Amino acid sequence: MTRRNKKIRRSRLNFHPITIGEPHLSGVAHLGLILIMHLFFFGTIASAQEFKVKADFDKVKETGFYKIPITPELTGYAKADFSDIRISDGANFVPYIPYERKPGSGLEKNSLSAIETNVRQKDCINGISYVILHNRLPYIVKEVDLNVEGPKFYNREAAVFVMENDKDSFGLNQPVDKFIISTGTPAIFFPFANRVMKANSINPEFKAATIVIEIDNKDNPPLKITGATMKQEINCLVAWLEKGKTYSLLAGSVNASAPQYDLSAFKDSIPYDIVTLSYGPIQLITNPAPSPIKPNTNYWLWPSILIAVLMLSGLTFRLLKDMKKAKI
Repeated sequence: MTRRNKKIRRSRLNFHPITIGEPHLSGVAHLGLILIMHLFFFGTIASAQEFKVKADFDKVKETGFYKIPITPELTGYAKADFSDIRISDGANFVPYIPYERKPGSGLEKNSLSAIETNVRQKDCINGISYVILHNRLPYIVKEVDLNVEGPKFYNREAAVFVMENDKDSFGLNQPVDKFIISTGTPAIFFPFANRVMKANSINPEFKAATIVIEIDNKDNPPLKITGATMKQEINCLVAWLEKGKTYSLLAGSVNASAPQYDLSAFKDSIPYDIVTLSYGPIQLITNPAPSPIKPNTNYWLWPSILIAVLMLSGLTFRLLKDMKKAKI
């Protein structure tokens, strides 16, 4: 091979075509872009992973599946569809699925748990009585049973209004249910029976902080409501927990959405006769930072984004300048 041919071959090997109009980001530009993406991502995580309450689980004695009850106290802080509930082992979130009610599972359909409520009554001169049932927290109410005292024979029409929180005056505009309070018949009503449940949800997305019952006495003396019992349908979660690990339950995150875990694909292989694991009292988190992955503080977020934007702007300007020179 001649010296001239060697030079031509070497020049071909070192030749890198440049296409004008399709600039490529340099390594520094890539670094700046990645920095911005990370800042936005971790900033979002930090704001999204704030829970209001937590509860510590009892000791896990053996590795396996456990049934975890959703108590009325927990529903008072969680979203109505339970999409914000998480199980944490201190480092990661633990997958779970809703526990299915089937015969022999130990939790039959329509199993109910009682909720304490405060009862007040006001009788008006126009023949209307207002019974106010106020809950300490907004609960998911499946059924309400009233204790009634009155004459030997009575038959009164009643309308039910639900306030989903203490500021929900809109709930007083339209009754959610109507029923009859009559001698010899249990005074029971179902405040959310007519509401549609969201697909793939454990519960209807409705909660009751206050329930107002409007009783039409007409010309009869008012009935006396001496007590009331609210009832919530018992729901449970199922999770695979390991012996020796410490777990806690988290809830109350406004931005949390329903998790999607692989465990749902194996629900048919989960036995029904599994042990129930309880947890301690619900504790309010004063400084919410419950994410297993410790969120970064945000005070440096915007200055860092500004620096990254300036870096990208400078690099873009240089690329455009080089492109103009190349055209000339």
